Amino acid sequence: MSSHHIVRDEQEPALLILDLMSGSENWFGELLEWAPTIMVASDQLEKVLSYGFKLDMVLCGEGEPEDLKQDLTHQAPLQFITATHNENRLSTALHYLVASGYNSVNIVSPFSSFRDTKLSDIENILTIVYYDGIYRWFRADGLFKKWVASGSEFVTSADIVCSANGNIKTCESDLGSSFQFKKEGWIEMSSSKPFWLGEKIIGP
Repeated sequence: MSSHHIVRDEQEPALLILDLMSGSENWFGELLEWAPTIMVASDQLEKVLSYGFKLDMVLCGEGEPEDLKQDLTHQAPLQFITATHNENRLSTALHYLVASGYNSVNIVSPFSSFRDTKLSDIENILTIVYYDGIYRWFRADGLFKKWVASGSEFVTSADIVCSANGNIKTCESDLGSSFQFKKEGWIEMSSSKPFWLGEKIIGP
């Protein structure tokens, strides 16, 4: 993947890399199409830099910035966002993006790591989408409708009502209830409250 040197627009989703999993090269390119602002966790720098990315921000712990600045002079200009020992690094990153004027972010990380993280103050301001290598996770405000292709698959741990013009195969997994749609057409999922929904991005 090539580096990018394009002027960014805060209206485009920022890209926050907390865990760049193996196999990411199979789907990661679509997240770079609009040359997003890239923020990466310090423990992921070696992996990310091996792809030749131009970074914009590094999310690090206390005491790290000075050590990293010397190693990353080739990435200048570069901002260092520091999470204190009492702060969750995800919360630190998201609050920084909100304060900087962003209204959406794509996060590369296992969704299970943050599924129970309380971010209600942020979720109402910032549109958050997680990519965990298999599913694209997003928050539905009680109702989700979409035209899907045959074989599309979704998963959720929420208590939802699902309907579709065609047969649905339902099963249980560690992530919750899985719905596979055997025919193309409109689907609808609803719940009495907002819920997280994962759409499979790689097969089978």
